[in-house]
Amino acid sequence: MGDSVLNGNGYSAVLPPAAQCIHLDPFGLQKVFLPAGSNLSPGSPAFISIQPVPLEQVPQLLFWLSGMDNAFIGMMNAQSLGISRVLGVGPARSAPMGGGVGHIREFDGIDGFTGRLYRVTLVTMVGTTHALKLVMGIQIERWAEFMVPCLTFMASISIGQSGPVAAPTLQAIVDPRKRDQVEFRMVNPDRTTAPITAMPLFVGKMEVYDIDQSIRTGNINGVGIAVGTHSAASLS
Repeated sequence: MGDSVLNGNGYSAVLPPAAQCIHLDPFGLQKVFLPAGSNLSPGSPAFISIQPVPLEQVPQLLFWLSGMDNAFIGMMNAQSLGISRVLGVGPARSAPMGGGVGHIREFDGIDGFTGRLYRVTLVTMVGTTHALKLVMGIQIERWAEFMVPCLTFMASISIGQSGPVAAPTLQAIVDPRKRDQVEFRMVNPDRTTAPITAMPLFVGKMEVYDIDQSIRTGNINGVGIAVGTHSAASLS
């Protein structure tokens, strides 16, 4: 089976083969994307929740994103997602996404159910007539398995469209000055870029990804590698 189109309230996206999209409410407004190999359970290794929000709620969402530097606000955000302890918070940033603007904030934290380390990426995607609240969570030690399918789905989201439009391509960036991480970014059809996250190659002393092998093959799970300067900071 090939890709299928997911039509939501004010947005559309492409659902790849073997992935799932599950409704979290009786009206089907809030959904969760699960890449192949993940599941809907406490301690799910990878997911993206998708929730349409009224445009008038966008300022409040942006307040919460910008307030992540405040320990109290950051902890409230984290606990609402099942994270018991925040270990690092990345800077707030904005970039073209989904035919609108994506406001991005990410943090690393310990899952309250499993004790595993997660990278949580919060995105408020704002178009002219609709807005989306996205939450992507990935177990850091398994990012090599799930990051590409999750970002491929996120890149396919278009706001206020009746069907999919030309989607960004994904690119992995290796920075010779930051050899402990690899950055993933979306490259839009107009060549503007949206740096999404930079993932660590080691967690403690454990290597979670062999970047040298990918440099030799020229890709990470099918995503091309380029040499450049990282815009996103690794948090762990």
